[in-house]
Amino acid sequence: MLRNFSAANKVVAVFLGVILMTAFYLSTHRVPPPPLDTAIAFDPRDIQITVTGESKVQASTNHLRVRFGIQQTAWSALEAETQIQKQADKMRTALTNQGISEMMIRQINHTIQAQWEGSVNQGYLATTQFEINNWNPNSETDIIKTLLRAGANQIIDTQYMDMIDGESRKQAFKAAMDDARARAGVIAVTMGREIGDTVSVTEITSEQGKVTSPEVVKVSVVYRLKF
Repeated sequence: MLRNFSAANKVVAVFLGVILMTAFYLSTHRVPPPPLDTAIAFDPRDIQITVTGESKVQASTNHLRVRFGIQQTAWSALEAETQIQKQADKMRTALTNQGISEMMIRQINHTIQAQWEGSVNQGYLATTQFEINNWNPNSETDIIKTLLRAGANQIIDTQYMDMIDGESRKQAFKAAMDDARARAGVIAVTMGREIGDTVSVTEITSEQGKVTSPEVVKVSVVYRLKF
């Protein structure tokens, strides 16, 4: 009987010892509270909404692309090449004197072909073709006059191009932002609130893996609502 009582006392003593050691450890290893500058207070009234706005880019259609050429004939290929280069330099100078930037003039083709009549060589024909982009002339008559004065003797084609410049995209971006704000205003009214600060703005450049059209500007805007 005494032996059983002594064993029970030992078990109780061990159990109490474990409790005391645990209490001592916890009292000496407390986790400090976070500093005030990292504590975050969540306000349930803070509501943010995300809306999408879009606008079409107004392209300018008064820019012209003109393709034309110059030709020279000579008895030898070397002479034809020399003459066509001289004429090309003269033409570039004449065009720049007419106010056309050198950056707008691009050579697109150059060939030298032997001219035959039966089995007799009649000389060589050198042809160089050019392209002028972003030209904004007063009329098509001015186009012909300017090119002829510059020495062109071959008009290939003329085509008006839609051009999207930086100013057009800037205006479209502003219109897309206005569209997003108008949509956000409707949502805010239905919730009995007003539009607050703009949290973030992201231009949408692709949707479902497809690049968006350059003729449209889309933005995703996050607004904070206020009472």
